[in-house]
Amino acid sequence: MEERIVTLEETPLRKHITVKSIFAVHSFWYSERFNFPGEAHEPYELVYILQGSAIVSTKSYSSTIGPGEFLIHRPMDFHRIKANNTQCRVWVFTFSLVNNSYAKLICDTVHKTSDEDRIYLASIYRKGAAIIAGKNGSSLSEVPASPLDSQIVKDSLELLLLNVIKRKKDALAVPNVTGDTAIRSSIVRATIAFLEENVCHKLKLTDVSKNVGYSIPHISRIFEKEIGTSVMDYFIKMKIQKASELLASKNMTTKDIAEYLEYDSVQYFSIQFKRITGQTPTQFKRMINLDNAYLNVGFEKTGEFKLLDD
Repeated sequence: MEERIVTLEETPLRKHITVKSIFAVHSFWYSERFNFPGEAHEPYELVYILQGSAIVSTKSYSSTIGPGEFLIHRPMDFHRIKANNTQCRVWVFTFSLVNNSYAKLICDTVHKTSDEDRIYLASIYRKGAAIIAGKNGSSLSEVPASPLDSQIVKDSLELLLLNVIKRKKDALAVPNVTGDTAIRSSIVRATIAFLEENVCHKLKLTDVSKNVGYSIPHISRIFEKEIGTSVMDYFIKMKIQKASELLASKNMTTKDIAEYLEYDSVQYFSIQFKRITGQTPTQFKRMINLDNAYLNVGFEKTGEFKLLDD
């Protein structure tokens, strides 16, 4: 039987953004009074808040970044950061770009993360830290870098930035919504305020409904549309945030914290803590000490790490 040879039509794929290098991967745990006086440097800088809240400022703006949000600084843009009267855990990545035509879309704006974004951020954090620790000859990395980690970091960072660019462009294409926007926002604000006041207590959706003054389906629908998660999932994350602060600053056992936050059992508290943070309470406490010894590496000490072949 004669072999058939066919010609396939090529579809070129355009490259919109290219990450060239990483300079540092930081993990910090800031006290509620932390205040960094500021710096400027050539690489871009991504500041991601895992827990707590921080205020980031430059000469042209000041922004508050909360849990699950991040901001990207432009090269040589002098910037400061301080804790927003609460303890916070922060990841900071510095990197350079080859293609930067989309910088005006990704910089100087607070971005909310999607589930996909958080996967990319975690990959950049783990793999990038291992790469830099290996480059500096550090023995503190629990997982040594793989030869493939360089491209994983590069691809993860590019995919994260592409997600941000796409969301920004989509938002610019959608006209402003009027009508009951103010009412919806007030419902969300009232719900969050009630959750914050009762973070140490058990709550049901019926409690939220009675306090806010709207039905459970109405509150749930608006909250999920505006915030991107359910009311109770948001409340669970709020309780875990509080637990993280207590683990870092108080001489309280896991059992004490579980009781303080009115969990039914220590085991259930630990399960929820690990689901949200990826670590048990014990591992989380150990991680805080490890961060101070291992990951707080300044880019000026590490130098540039190439992610592309010259």
